[in-house]
Amino acid sequence: LQAELTERKSVVPELEDQGLKIEKLKEKKAYIVSLFEVMEADKDGKVSKDEFEKFLDLQVGGVFPREISNQIFKECDKSGDNFVSMEELMETLLYAEENIHKKIDECLYKVNTMDRTREHSIKNIQSAKENEILNEKGVMYGARLTVTLLQGTNFSSSVGDLYAHIEFGAQREKSQVSNGFPVWNEKYTLECEDLETDLVIKFYKKEVLFKDHFVGQVVIKIQSLKDQREHQTEFVLYEADGTETKAKVTLKLFLLWSTLKFYQERFDGLDDVKEQASKDITTYERYLDHLYLAFPKLKPTNMRETIQKKEQAYSHLTSRESTLSKFCDNFASVFYGICFPGSGSAGRVDWFELTIRFTLLWILTALLVCIVRSNFVEIVLALVAICLMSTPELDTQRMTVLLVILVIAIITDLVWYPLNDLSSAVHEIRGTFPKGTFAYKKTFSFCYWINFIYKVIAIHPYN
Repeated sequence: LQAELTERKSVVPELEDQGLKIEKLKEKKAYIVSLFEVMEADKDGKVSKDEFEKFLDLQVGGVFPREISNQIFKECDKSGDNFVSMEELMETLLYAEENIHKKIDECLYKVNTMDRTREHSIKNIQSAKENEILNEKGVMYGARLTVTLLQGTNFSSSVGDLYAHIEFGAQREKSQVSNGFPVWNEKYTLECEDLETDLVIKFYKKEVLFKDHFVGQVVIKIQSLKDQREHQTEFVLYEADGTETKAKVTLKLFLLWSTLKFYQERFDGLDDVKEQASKDITTYERYLDHLYLAFPKLKPTNMRETIQKKEQAYSHLTSRESTLSKFCDNFASVFYGICFPGSGSAGRVDWFELTIRFTLLWILTALLVCIVRSNFVEIVLALVAICLMSTPELDTQRMTVLLVILVIAIITDLVWYPLNDLSSAVHEIRGTFPKGTFAYKKTFSFCYWINFIYKVIAIHPYN
C-alpha cells in the first residue's frame, strides 16, 4: 500500500487533506472486493455485461441509464473480452474519481483562461497585420514547412541501413543513417515560397561498395497542409514508376504560410473551444454523479463544492495575472513616454516590446563592459536572456523572467561600487583600532563579509 501511495501521490485530494490515505485506501479496496462478489452471480471469477447492468439497476432501485452503464463497463473492460475481472474493476474504480477530476481541471483551466487567451490572440493578430508581407503567390515572406521524420514500418529485413533524402524545391536535406529498425525522430525546417511545390522524400539503402539502392519515395501535396495545423500521418512508399510498396513511413508536418490567417483561425475557434470545455465539464459531472449513485462509498465529499472551490481558485488566478499584465502595460507606456517624449498616444507600447528593447540594450552594454572588467553575475544573466529571447515564442512567463533578470542586473550595478568603497572605508577605520580589541575584530569580520559579497558579484580574473 505504501509503495502504491508513493507511485500515486494522492488517490483522492480530499482523503489526502484528512491524512487518512492508507486507512481509506484499505477500506476502498475492501469495498470494491465486496462489490465484485455481489456482481459475480455465477462465481466464475468474472462479471458479464448483463450481471453488471443488473447490479447497477439494483443499486438505484430502477433502470440505471444504459448510456452511463455502457461507458462504465467499457472503461472497466480493459482487455476488451466483454467481461470484467477483479483486477480490472479494482484498477478502474480505485482511481476513477482522481482521473475524472483531472479531466475536469483541464476543462476548467480552458474556460477560466479563455479571456487571457483571447487578449493575447488579438495582440498577435494586430502585430501580424502590421508586419506580414505576402509575395506575388500569396505566401508570406518567411513562410516555413516543418518536417519531422519519425519512423518507418514494414521495410524488408534486407534493407539494413536506411536514410532519407528530402527535396522541396531547390532545398535538399539528408537524414542520418538508421541501423536496423528505421527510427529517426529528426526535424527539418524548409523555406516555403508557394503552395504548389510538392514535398518529395526518397529513401535509400546505404551501400559500401556500390551505389546506394533506391527503396521508395513519398510525394506530398503542400495544399493538403494549408489549414496550418500539425498533421501526423503514416504514408505508403511508392517505387519510381508509381508501384505501391508495403513499406510505410510516419511523418509530422506543419506548414505556416500566413501568421495572420493562423491567428485569425485560432481566434475564431476560441468560442467553440470554451463551449466544448463547458459541455465536457457537465458531462464529467453527470458521469461522476452516476458513478457515486452506483457506488456510494466511493464518494468522499460533495463534488459540487470541490468544483466550486476550483472555479474560484482559477478565477482568482486569472484576475491576478490580468492585473499584473495591466500594470506592466501602463508602466511600459509611462516609461516609454518619458524616454521618447512627444510621441503622444501613438507612443503606447506593449510591455513585451519594451522589455525586448531594453533587454537587447542591456545585453549589448553588459558584454561590452566585460571587456573592461569581468562580471560573473551579469555574464550569466546575459546568456540566460539570450537563450530566452531566442525561443520561437515569447510568452508572459518568459518575459517576466527577463524583467526579473533586468532588475537583478540593475541592483548588481548599483551595489557594485558602494560595496567596494564601503570595504575600503572599513579597512581604513580598522587600522585605527589596536589589534585584538573588540572593535578591531568586529570591523575585520564586517570587512571580510563585504569583500566576500563583492567577490561573488564581481569575479575578477585574478580571483
